[in-house]
Parts: sequence; structure tokens; C-alpha cells
Amino acid sequence: MNHTFINGNELSILARHTRYKSSSMEDDTALMVQYTIPLGLPVCPKKSVGSIKGYVYDEETQVPISDCLLRLNGLTAVTDSSGNFTFPSVKPGIYYLDVDTASIGIDQITSRKTPPELIVEGGEKTQVNIPVTRAARLSGRIMVYSYEGNHNKTTVNKQNSNTNKPYYVVGNSSDNKVDTKLTEDYGLANTIVELKNSSETKRTVTDRQGRFEFEELRPGKWIFKIYGDNLPEYHYIEKDASELELKPGQKKEISARVLPRKRRIRIIAEPQTLLEEEQK
Repeated sequence: MNHTFINGNELSILARHTRYKSSSMEDDTALMVQYTIPLGLPVCPKKSVGSIKGYVYDEETQVPISDCLLRLNGLTAVTDSSGNFTFPSVKPGIYYLDVDTASIGIDQITSRKTPPELIVEGGEKTQVNIPVTRAARLSGRIMVYSYEGNHNKTTVNKQNSNTNKPYYVVGNSSDNKVDTKLTEDYGLANTIVELKNSSETKRTVTDRQGRFEFEELRPGKWIFKIYGDNLPEYHYIEKDASELELKPGQKKEISARVLPRKRRIRIIAEPQTLLEEEQK
């Protein structure tokens, strides 16, 4: 909340409550009051200090965002009604500007990764613009497939009546039924999935149903990858990496398949029973 008095003085009040999702950090509540008096005194720029000025705005609508809280290595500033902020007296050096996401709106995110690195030089003004957009979300499930009617059983797929030609097997040798129709078996749990772009890498692990979710994603191109360290025996990921493009505010859902791998064998006779090893 901002109020400008007749004499030009300005009173700003900002209240903030931050809740942390899926984190051990405690919720945080803060209240900041700022009173500005324009003195109008002529001053000369000091060579011993610099300044940082910036502008926070909605990238889609180009509307300025007011009351946005920013932190600079312990210093604090708040955007005015025009979306502008200033750190007027900053010693030369390298700084990192952090944006309080709770103050830019629900389901909003900065378009570029924060905090950006800023180099402040004495007597110089550093300008930085911060676009804000709607956050995207990606969710999905990794499913393990098997041949219908043959869960954890063997099927021999006969390719040729000539016994010198290859045959294929899936599972163990307790059933001779041939069936090549795939069906969902179960969700693949405890599997690492990754999202990566040019500046960020995010990882999570699937739950007991094989589901995963990424929240607060910046729109743009991402590479989605599944790590195959936890696959069941004789299975493979149909497509372990793919490119995705997320739009502002999009809630995208994808699925991935883990398929049984056909194992090549040779039949030494034309029996009805599969001989995987010599039996005595």
C-alpha cells in the first residue's frame, strides 16, 4: 500500500507471508514500513558507491508490478506503483538480486532464473529489468507394460518352422501361450526423472504409483529425461529423453512406457517346451 502526501512525502506499507511447499523451512511473516521524504538537494555522484535501478513488470501484459519485494545481499527495496525500484547507495562489487516470489502474485514466476549476478561500479548506475510470467507445471506417470495374460510368465514367439532360426522369449518358462498384446502392469516407483534447460536442472523421484510432478516451471523449452537405474529385469524405456515446450500457465501431463524386452534364443528341437538350460 502506497500513499503520497500533499508535500510529496510518501508512505509505503508492505505485509508478506511466505509458505514453503514440501520443505522443512518454517513459514515466514514480515511487515515493512517505508517513509520517503524528497529533500531536493543538489548532490554530486560519489565515485565510492554505485546504484542499482530496475523495473518489474508482467511480460505478457506489459503491466508494471507494484509492491514487489527485492533483496540485494541484505539490502531491501520495494517497487512503486510504476514497478520501479532503487538501491541508491551500493558499494562496488558483485551482488545477487533476489525477488520474493510471494510478492509477485500467485502462480507467478520470474521469466529468467534468479538471483541474477550484478556488477556494481563506483559512480555508475546499474539498470536491470525483471519480467514476470505465469508459472507452468508438468506431471505424469511411468508405467511398466507386460504381454497380456502373461505377467511374469514365458511366451515363445515362433518366427520360422526351421529350428535353426531364432525364437524369442519373455519371462520364465511356465507357459507356452503366445500373446504380443501389451497391457499396463504397474507404475514404476522410486525412479529419478529430470527436467533441464539452458540454465536450470530440476529432479524428482516417482511415488509408489509411478507418478511425478514439477511445479513452478519457467515457460520455454525443456529436456525431459528418465533415468533407467531402477528398471525391472528384461525391460527398457520406450523413450528415455524428449524435448518439451511449456507455455505460460500451462499444466501439461505426459506418460512414459517401460516395455518388456524380447530375448533372442535358439530352439535345439521342435518341442512344446522351451529349453532355457540343460535339465537333468
